Amino acid sequence: SAQVYAAARLLTPKQQAVFILRDLEGLSADETMEALDMSRDQVKGNLFQARKKVMEYLKEVYQTNEPDLL
Repeated sequence: SAQVYAAARLLTPKQQAVFILRDLEGLSADETMEALDMSRDQVKGNLFQARKKVMEYLKEVYQTNEPDLL
């Protein structure tokens, strides 16, 4: 969705590259490691941080856009 891509723009370049390749393009960890010349630990660490930031962003976006039910 557009919100996910908006969130991805807030990531560091390494986090953004890993997040896009793994979660949006569907590459395997090995393919991502090769494409970005990173170790498995670097890919895992960057992906963890990227997912955390994206989730925080999406929570904020969707909580502020909820209609007031009271």
